[in-house]
Amino acid sequence: MAKPQTMGNVCLQWEIEERGQFGEGISRPVAKARTKPIRLRVAPAGQRPMLVTLPAETQRHAIRYAANRWPGATVEVV
Repeated sequence: MAKPQTMGNVCLQWEIEERGQFGEGISRPVAKARTKPIRLRVAPAGQRPMLVTLPAETQRHAIRYAANRWPGATVEVV
């Protein structure tokens, strides 16, 4: 009887091409900024869109924060 072949320990390696940039003022507001919740639709490339509510000073800031969290995604205000 033939012995089944196994792949043994297989480690898949890949690189993430685009990484998010995180930190105060980059992917979220600074600590004591006046913010309001802003709803966004974020559609990462190749994935289903999601609704996200981010605290931000303005809609423009919210779009920038979302774009830094999900690079390459389409971001729009709902």
